[in-house]
Amino acid sequence: MARNDGSAARWLDEDPVERPRVLSVDDAQLDLGPAFEDPAWVRREHAFVNALTLALLSHEPGVVRALLDTPAAVNLPREVREEAQAFTSLSRSSLRAPMHTLLYRHRLDRLLADAEREDEP
Repeated sequence: MARNDGSAARWLDEDPVERPRVLSVDDAQLDLGPAFEDPAWVRREHAFVNALTLALLSHEPGVVRALLDTPAAVNLPREVREEAQAFTSLSRSSLRAPMHTLLYRHRLDRLLADAEREDEP
């Protein structure tokens, strides 16, 4: 793996919130733990997954590797991590879509929308 020089995710906090390990994107009954109820953590995870998705869709293997080397990548579901690693070896002309990553981003979108709805007065 590429070595992380810190430029890929400067927005990450120095002291990250304790995060549960997500085992599977497909597990609808997964207990996501208390960190997923923390709006600040959901916003950071959402920003990280958005950056990863953009890097995957724009075929930037160096950026993908750097993002996967950051501490925020620890929480990625196995399917998302494996998909991102596989995408680093695809050619730029590949038409494959990062479906697991897009599905995980969609779930985070819903969590973020719920968190913002709760923050409203």
